[in-house]
Amino acid sequence: MAFKKKQYDMVLIEPPNKHVIERYDQPSYPAIGVAYIGNYLEKSLDIIPAIIDGKLGRLTIQETIEEAIALKPKIIGISAMTHIVKTAAHISFEIKKALPDVVTILGGFHATFLPEQTIREFPTFDYISVGEGEVAWSKLADSILNKKVSPQNIKGIWWGRNGKITNMGRGEIPV
Repeated sequence: MAFKKKQYDMVLIEPPNKHVIERYDQPSYPAIGVAYIGNYLEKSLDIIPAIIDGKLGRLTIQETIEEAIALKPKIIGISAMTHIVKTAAHISFEIKKALPDVVTILGGFHATFLPEQTIREFPTFDYISVGEGEVAWSKLADSILNKKVSPQNIKGIWWGRNGKITNMGRGEIPV
């Protein structure tokens, strides 16, 4: 994939499937979830994230990791359904090995429907997003990049620290 800049504050990732089994594992259309988040970030904060759609781009997991690392982001956002959450965690883990200060966020169906299990099972994610993510991700990005709001007060953003899970409910619906 070609990007206009060499560095982005945020990279949003739709992970590729480890094994392509059917045509839906490599769709001919882009991932809409990361596109919604990216568009909302652009409109609300004037942040233009890089989007790596591993499925649409026919990337391997390793190529996805390498592209994300090359962009040197401060924040990585990954979307995952249950069948691909282990791949998402692997991508996060490998990116954090190369970029230890990067903040990782998991969103999507798996995080929304199994938030506590996700936090316990995949500590590589610094935060998870529960429910609608546009407003929550925007506030979290603003918190991380501009230190304007505390991440502890953002509806829809959950995290685990020292065995304790902080539950901030579901994300706000954008208006």
